[in-house]
Amino acid sequence: MVRQYGVPQTPYARVLAAAEVSAETKARLRALHATLNPFQLGRDIERQKQAIEARRRLTA
Repeated sequence: MVRQYGVPQTPYARVLAAAEVSAETKARLRALHATLNPFQLGRDIERQKQAIEARRRLTA
């Protein structure tokens, strides 16, 4: 038996392609996706990681 896989997709693309997801939900996701900035998200994540590390050091 040989497995056949589909074309690789991001989770976002899979949700948009899913028939089970309503058109309203897809429209909301598209609007949210249009506002995201990957570089800003990366900076936010790094800032939060530093805050977590600082708290961890205080309790250690």
